[in-house]
Amino acid sequence: MNRNDIYMLLDSLENSLWNGKRILGDITKNKVNSLLKKNDIYRNCHQGETCFILGNGPSLKSETRLKELANYTVFSVNQFYRSELFDEVRPNYHVMIDPLFFSLNPDDPADNDTLSRIKKIAGNEDVKMIFPVDHYDYIKNTIGYSDNHIYVKARYRMHNNYKHGFNLTKYIPSSLNVVQTAIYCAIYMGFTQIVVLGCDMTGIMDNYIRRTPDMNCEKFSHIYEYTVEEKNRMKKVHASFDNEFMLNGFYTMFKDYKIIKNICDDMEIKIYNASQTTALDSLPYANLNDILDGLKDG
Repeated sequence: MNRNDIYMLLDSLENSLWNGKRILGDITKNKVNSLLKKNDIYRNCHQGETCFILGNGPSLKSETRLKELANYTVFSVNQFYRSELFDEVRPNYHVMIDPLFFSLNPDDPADNDTLSRIKKIAGNEDVKMIFPVDHYDYIKNTIGYSDNHIYVKARYRMHNNYKHGFNLTKYIPSSLNVVQTAIYCAIYMGFTQIVVLGCDMTGIMDNYIRRTPDMNCEKFSHIYEYTVEEKNRMKKVHASFDNEFMLNGFYTMFKDYKIIKNICDDMEIKIYNASQTTALDSLPYANLNDILDGLKDG
């Protein structure tokens, strides 16, 4: 048995332990499991359809047919609502799972700028927010509760022999990239073609340059423009993690995308990366124009 086999065995064992905890939660009828069970209404609710998952990469600025996405099911993520494109594509689902969004301090101007925007979009009944159930109390008390919200529990570890599936009424794999969580939700909802856009993986190196002669090393690259408050918040976030932590996370993230591709192949789900500029190489590339034309012809 080689080292990778041992790691996979340990990941499988950890998943089994977490599954046991989830089953115990069913028996004791805890709040987390009760909230997850409500997701049964979303099982295969989009069976056989195509969805588009939009990251926040600047390559979206080069797309000329994004308005047509309003005719299909769209997932957006994180702070896509800062872009004017939000109103053009009219996302059906918006995914936010980063714990940093659920520790924002209303008394901090930088935090409150982000928090006020989250509260606004979370109150939009046309968009179903997908939130981590672990932060339910913060969301209810600070952001605001809505029956329109979907709560998920990310706990399992992905590995090459992953067998637990993507059941939103139970646990789903943890991820270091919010687009991956959107993919897990799309699989559970029954989509058979998943198209990723704006998944540029921007700033993988630039954002983690710690020192330059002019000391102006903060390079934040997304589809939206940065307010002064958001720049200050991002500087604080980047200062919280060293490069060893971040680069190890990037390795896990790219590895998990490759596993996602293999699982989609086994499930006969077509998944494409249609981002015009991207560092993500484990999903097959596609052209948005070809996909939209194919949907019209179909």
